[in-house]
Amino acid sequence: MNPATRLGILIGALALLAPAVRAQTAADSGWRPLFNGANFNGLYVYAVGTGVVNIANDSAVVRIGSQTTSNAMFRVDSGYIRVNGSPNGYIGSIRQYSHYRLRVQYRWPAGTSATANAGMLVHIDSAQVRAPGFSNSNNRPRSIEVNMKRDLNDPMSLWAASNLGPTIATNVQDSSIAIPLYVPTGGIRWIANPSNKRTIRSSLTNPELALGQWNQGEYLLRGADSGVFTLNGQVRTRGYDFRASAVSTGADTAKKYGRGNVVLQSEGAQIWYRNFEIQELDSITGIPLFATTAIRSTLLKRIPTGRSGAWIAHTGTFARLTVPEGYSGVALYNLTGRQVWLYRGKAGSVNVPSGVEKGALRALYLR
Repeated sequence: MNPATRLGILIGALALLAPAVRAQTAADSGWRPLFNGANFNGLYVYAVGTGVVNIANDSAVVRIGSQTTSNAMFRVDSGYIRVNGSPNGYIGSIRQYSHYRLRVQYRWPAGTSATANAGMLVHIDSAQVRAPGFSNSNNRPRSIEVNMKRDLNDPMSLWAASNLGPTIATNVQDSSIAIPLYVPTGGIRWIANPSNKRTIRSSLTNPELALGQWNQGEYLLRGADSGVFTLNGQVRTRGYDFRASAVSTGADTAKKYGRGNVVLQSEGAQIWYRNFEIQELDSITGIPLFATTAIRSTLLKRIPTGRSGAWIAHTGTFARLTVPEGYSGVALYNLTGRQVWLYRGKAGSVNVPSGVEKGALRALYLR
């Protein structure tokens, strides 16, 4: 079974558990806030023309140049992030992530223009900001943008920006495909708007709510493999095979691109954000890394076992594995992806020592 098919099966199995997981609290399910509702701890700001702004000592408001507290670039207001829209830039996580679910609620204030702009940037290459030759006049460094621009049916569309420095080349696929990973040629039925480089399904009706109401964007990112982007429960676009590129559209042979910071844009219009939170996932099973032990155990029971990627429950005493014929050993990994034990030797029965980390461990057999 090839890796894409195996991962698709695992994801399908996990989907069966969605009602059970939803019944738990966000913290139980492994969701963690990126914005705590009170200050900007754990976040940083990038402003066009200024660069990275250190906000460690200014947690209630971010002021650029001659801005005042009332018209600051970002400020905390009643538990949400109030964005002035000027200058262009973003506020986002200091940490970088690869496999995760992400969600945020946003709303446009009354009187907002029909073409007001903002967005969520994922896998953003914040290290590029400090690289030699990067211009602070750029709207943003390399990233994958899920655009919120309020025009026609485009909100929450996957967008390949142009003339804003390096961008991401990606393909997109039809939401009717059962396994949202790599798809064969001919399975791509999404269209790109040639005038603005957005990619979205043409038959979708805009699900954005009226001005003043909170919209919810949700994102599922699996490294460089794929991403699914949803607005108010409607799948808006899917991307896969993300690669770093200097061109604005199309896949190429450039390096795969599947890790970065996650940020919220300021792009010329007032917008409010709240409930900005992330759920980190195991890279193979998709299991939330920081969910409670009970939830992880329930999810593990639904995952089909196989020769490679099988799970064992290690209680802290000796456990026994069988290395299949044709393999030369086995490596065990925990839910965070860290290798906790390695065996090299002949096929057959193998004892896992009692000192190996306890819990659910993934067994990968070695050729």
